[in-house]
Amino acid sequence: MLFLTSRYNFSDNHHLFNAYLGPPHLVILALRVHKPSSSDKVLQFNLIKMNNRIPNYKRQFSKIVKLMILALFIGLWEAPCATSTKAQEGESSIDTGSRKTRVTITNNLEGSNFTIHCKSKDDDMGTHVIAPQENYSWEFKVNFWHTTLFFCGVSWRDGSLVYDFYKASRDLNRCLYYCNWYVKRDGVYGLNEVGDPDIVLRWSSKSEN
Repeated sequence: MLFLTSRYNFSDNHHLFNAYLGPPHLVILALRVHKPSSSDKVLQFNLIKMNNRIPNYKRQFSKIVKLMILALFIGLWEAPCATSTKAQEGESSIDTGSRKTRVTITNNLEGSNFTIHCKSKDDDMGTHVIAPQENYSWEFKVNFWHTTLFFCGVSWRDGSLVYDFYKASRDLNRCLYYCNWYVKRDGVYGLNEVGDPDIVLRWSSKSEN
């Protein structure tokens, strides 16, 4: 259905122009040409022209929307998803189907809890208390520049420490997809991809803090 909103007439000695303005970017031009003759026949030509040019401001707005969508996509791509052993039993972590890196920190303190608080430049994953033989873990995608870093503070009854539990520049060749840590009475042990303990962290005593 065509809705015409305005009509304009133009004429000279031999021509009559009727211009109709319809929906946006649609112009209907009716040209009537009067040819002098005995019967004064009238030839009518109807021309329809679609103007597909988009104003500059609309193009700029479209670019802004595309950039916002790209920024949102990158944010979701790199955002970590953290879980503990109890959470894993009742719900699954969010996964887009692409391969992610997972860091897991397991409590081997034999009868004692430990408290952990992990952060990155953009994310604060909060404070969690991990019971014996349970674990705390999170997964994420390493950013394009390989600068992804997560540091954690770990403490229990007899000591505490702060360390970079994931550092892309160190761990991409050390534990590409699975980085496991074990919290023990004599320290925290980091395992590489094949399960060998290649990092050992010692506790700072409560008196030193």
